[in-house]
Amino acid sequence: MNTQSQQKRKTFCGFTTLQIAGLTLAACIWFIMTYVASPPVGLSKAGWAATEIMFMMIVIWITDALPSGLCAFLIVILLALTGATDWSSKNTPNTRILSALIGFSAKETWLIAAAFVLGMGLVESGLGRRVTYSIMSIKIFARYV
Repeated sequence: MNTQSQQKRKTFCGFTTLQIAGLTLAACIWFIMTYVASPPVGLSKAGWAATEIMFMMIVIWITDALPSGLCAFLIVILLALTGATDWSSKNTPNTRILSALIGFSAKETWLIAAAFVLGMGLVESGLGRRVTYSIMSIKIFARYV
């Protein structure tokens, strides 16, 4: 899609109609889950806040209302602000931030992030396609393709 047709699709402050609808729906979900609906029996307030954030982010991702990196950063901020990840007995801003960021200290998180970065590098550089074609050109594998 060229830039002229992209500029025609923009409606308000650089957002498309779908993006505006996504942000509006996310705000409605937040309002309803915070002020109208009550958490199910057995679910804590922190669990309800985490569920609320999850539903909001799903709507924002589906409608592509905000960039993915901003959404990921927004999730950490919202989890810290709502206290949804506060596992300690102290409920101070320091412990809220630490508990929201504790998932990034796991080795598995960085392994998955590195896999995504390497995969993107293989696709963007064209190396993945060249390796695939090289494997497909080998006589042993050519009869199965």
